[in-house]
Amino acid sequence: PEVAVASTKAFLTQLVACYLVALYLGQLRGTKWGDEIRTVVRQLSAISGEVDRVLETMEPVRELARSLAHHDTVLFLGRHVGYPVALEGALKLKELAYMHAEGFAAGELKHGPIALIEEGLPVVVIVPSPRGR
Repeated sequence: PEVAVASTKAFLTQLVACYLVALYLGQLRGTKWGDEIRTVVRQLSAISGEVDRVLETMEPVRELARSLAHHDTVLFLGRHVGYPVALEGALKLKELAYMHAEGFAAGELKHGPIALIEEGLPVVVIVPSPRGR
């Protein structure tokens, strides 16, 4: 059970639901096939185990938290599928740590948000692996 105000399960559930709808539409349009969809469903079924694995290796997370604790602001950047994750990361930092955090599309950085960057400002860049792997 979640004990914090922030809801992490809702975001993950929305991502999975959108992905499944996209797969179904792809199948209806003939761009995705049953074997591809079965592979993705298998991968989605394994997510809870991956989350458990990450939670078991908390020391790097603690080190990162200690390094960010003295900062007033953290900037999150993401591009394409990483953009909503950057927004969600900033939101979670606000909700859970009560720190100022902002999420931006990486491609829009030069159109304003770059003015926020100064020496020492922590910037978290969400870089999904190629083709979602």
